[in-house]
Amino acid sequence: MVQVHRLGSLTKFLRGCLSIQDRIECGFRKIHNDKEALKAELNDNIKSVQEELGETTKSLNAVRSLKEENKQLKKQLDSTTKKHDALEKKVETKRSRLVKQEKYSRRENLRMFSEAEASLDRARSASRCQISCGSSYRKASCGHTNTINIQ
Repeated sequence: MVQVHRLGSLTKFLRGCLSIQDRIECGFRKIHNDKEALKAELNDNIKSVQEELGETTKSLNAVRSLKEENKQLKKQLDSTTKKHDALEKKVETKRSRLVKQEKYSRRENLRMFSEAEASLDRARSASRCQISCGSSYRKASCGHTNTINIQ
C-alpha cells in the first residue's frame, strides 16, 4: 500500500511535471512564434528603409546634379553679365559720340546756312528795292533808301 500510494503520488508528480513541461513548451512555441513574427516585421522594416534609402540616394544625386548645373548657370550668368556691361558701356560711348556729332552738325549747318541765307536775303532785298522803287531818291517800300538809276 505504501508502494501504491507512492506509485499514485509519483504518477501525480509525473503528471504535474508533464503539465509543467507542456506549459513550458507551449510558452517556448509562443515565444518562437512571436520571435518569427518580429523577425518578419523587422525584415519588412529593413526592406522599407532600404527602399527609402535608395530613393533618398537618387534624390540626393539629383540635388547634387542640380547644384552643379546651378553653379554652371551662375558662371554663365556672370560671364553674360560682364559681356552685357561691356556692351552697355560701348553703346553709351557710341550714343554720347552720336549726340556730340549731331550737335556739331547742327551748329555747322546753322552757321553755313545762316551765312548763305543772310547773303541770299541781302540779294533778294536789293533786287526788291530796285524793282519796287520808281525814282532814284525815293524811299522803297521795303524800307531801304537807295539811289537807283532807272533807264
